[in-house]
Amino acid sequence: MSERHYIQVVVPVKLEWIPWYWSEAALEQGTRVRVRLGRNIYTGFVLYDGRQPDIDPKRIQPIISVESQLERISDEEIKLWRFIADYYLCTIGEVFKAAYPALVTDVESKKARTNIGALAEFTGTQKKLDDDDKKAVTEILDAFDDKKTVLLQGTSRQAIYDELARRTLEGGRDVLVLSPGAKRMSSTERRDIARLLRSEKPVAVRSSRTAVFLPFHKVGLVIIDEEQDIAYKQESPAPRYNARDVALVLAQLQGANVVLGSAAPSLESFYNVSIGKYQYIRSFSKQPHTSHKTECPASRTRKPGTGLQADANGNASENCTEKDFLLIDTDIEKRKNGMVGELSRVLIAEKEALEAARKKVLVLNSWELGNISKLKLDKYALVAVLHFEFLFSRPDFRADEKAWQTLEKLKSTTKGRLVIQTSNASHPIFIGNVERMMEERKAVNLPPFTRQIIAKGRNGEILKQAYFSKDSTLSQAKRRFLEEASSMPGFTCVDVDPA
Repeated sequence: MSERHYIQVVVPVKLEWIPWYWSEAALEQGTRVRVRLGRNIYTGFVLYDGRQPDIDPKRIQPIISVESQLERISDEEIKLWRFIADYYLCTIGEVFKAAYPALVTDVESKKARTNIGALAEFTGTQKKLDDDDKKAVTEILDAFDDKKTVLLQGTSRQAIYDELARRTLEGGRDVLVLSPGAKRMSSTERRDIARLLRSEKPVAVRSSRTAVFLPFHKVGLVIIDEEQDIAYKQESPAPRYNARDVALVLAQLQGANVVLGSAAPSLESFYNVSIGKYQYIRSFSKQPHTSHKTECPASRTRKPGTGLQADANGNASENCTEKDFLLIDTDIEKRKNGMVGELSRVLIAEKEALEAARKKVLVLNSWELGNISKLKLDKYALVAVLHFEFLFSRPDFRADEKAWQTLEKLKSTTKGRLVIQTSNASHPIFIGNVERMMEERKAVNLPPFTRQIIAKGRNGEILKQAYFSKDSTLSQAKRRFLEEASSMPGFTCVDVDPA
């Protein structure tokens, strides 16, 4: 009888335990094998080899075969998957399934294509840097020397990204660019890019959140564009991860530099700047809509860290105008008979003048915005958004933050005139008062000062929620929460750091 080597094999299903098998030869961790589990056959990978089983050896089945034509799962991938499973309270089998979808676990081609949409070219095509961009690049490189993650705020970031990526590729290391608007990779593209990443030639990949599961082993730069975007959060199925945060762990595991870019960063990132974890760098916009050009009201002081403006009390007042941007307070307009139905007379005059000149005009309610990138706002001479207070009046502690980010997105994507109508023009979001938003969160112990976790029912309803300290007790606290929630009627899942 041949010698038995006992192994544990991760299969792409939700299992709270890792099943035992045996093989005739010792197998390296990450080796892919075919096994039978119940009535089904799966392609899994070896997690442990050589350990003594904690069950009766007579109950242990042999593997069906070693899938030598499939690439081994690397130690780097397994380390990342362990983090995801632990942090987001799921199983490593669920992470494996997300990282290697069914089609990708089939025979992988031996030769990868190079004309892949998700591959990015950064050599010889970069835009010429102006003085502001050169200054930002120099500051970012200094931050990299200090081993700091960089938070880059501004609406003009692409030329900076290109230069940093070009330098990284010339240094022989890979580049990962996450973009919420990037096209998702097909199974074939994932397979071919994985093959290229396993070669020695450096590769730049630009894709959506699933790119964090590609088999990087020499990534030198991670760029997370629009880092605040909720599209990075996987809602269902498990793992319910945030690709931004996973990419940060990926970079840490491989010693890569990181740039998080946004015109309106998340409060989470501003918090990390405040505690010295991130280096804040401002890229001054070349777009027409820039908060630092605001001309109203008169008594303005620069808020530290954001480059945005506030009056002496941290509030806005009256109707506020910057170049190509108009903020209209509908309460004030009503008092002076300046409204006709839902539109102010000021907006009506601008709208009619542009329409008479055969220019395109778009007027919509704030709840109709949806995905701003899909609205193609650059083709309109005037974009007007009504009832903007709806965005920051919702019963969500992140409402202020999301409304401010929506406003900044509108400013950066609208090429013509942008008009915002609201019944609360004095709200802090209109002058980007990040410090005030942070103070409000801190006063009631909400994220980013804590971590949120919720338990959901069958219809997505919240059955239970909690906020835990961001310290060494976090992991155990989350596990206790999961145990308690699992016994609740109708419980289906937990979500850590929900969007």
